[in-house]
Amino acid sequence: MGDGRQTGLIVPAVGAYWTMAKGYRTHLLEVKVIPLKPEKWEWQVCDRDTPIAMGYETTRETAQVKGDSALFLLLSV
Repeated sequence: MGDGRQTGLIVPAVGAYWTMAKGYRTHLLEVKVIPLKPEKWEWQVCDRDTPIAMGYETTRETAQVKGDSALFLLLSV
């Protein structure tokens, strides 16, 4: 009665869910803003300290905005 066979539903074993949960790895993307020179800032979008997008701007604020925009663009793909 509790296995779903009477209603025609297929109920996977609990072990299958555990296997899927163990195989899933969460990715943490972060935006880094790095000062290079007084008038030059580098922004990076990183996945586990590996840059996957980067660029250069003349102000810290602009670098932060460009980095955030790149992050959201990557998340929307």
